[in-house]
Amino acid sequence: MWKKKGSKKKGGCFIAVLLAIVFMSGTAFALYDSPNRQMETYVVTNSTGTSATTAVSTSTISPIYHRIIGYSIAPYDASKNTEWTVALVDYSSYQADTYIFDEAEWGATDCKDPRIYPYPKKISTQLRVRQGDNSVVTIYYVDTRKY
Repeated sequence: MWKKKGSKKKGGCFIAVLLAIVFMSGTAFALYDSPNRQMETYVVTNSTGTSATTAVSTSTISPIYHRIIGYSIAPYDASKNTEWTVALVDYSSYQADTYIFDEAEWGATDCKDPRIYPYPKKISTQLRVRQGDNSVVTIYYVDTRKY
């Protein structure tokens, strides 16, 4: 019956604030469920005194479901010399040529922080890791089914 002046404006402001809170909280939950939360690792070890190439099983890192997001390198035995080289190859035994999609070589005193790609790399056939002697390479990857 009797209406107060400005009551309509206060109700609209309340709804606008409520909607802003809902939209802002939605982005917080989206960040919580980000794909980086599902990062997995695969460790390749070379304890020998020569370089080695390891074929990663396609049941472990599948070309269909997995994407490579980076890698790191560490010494296997700190008392021995380490060859600080890594090459990630998209390869299959039936291919005549290979596709090296990343390789790196560090000196003994260089910073060896993990190398993370700006976007996940897709493998088309099979991942092979070429690494120097006395080294451990950790591959970081995500499963696209968990996005």
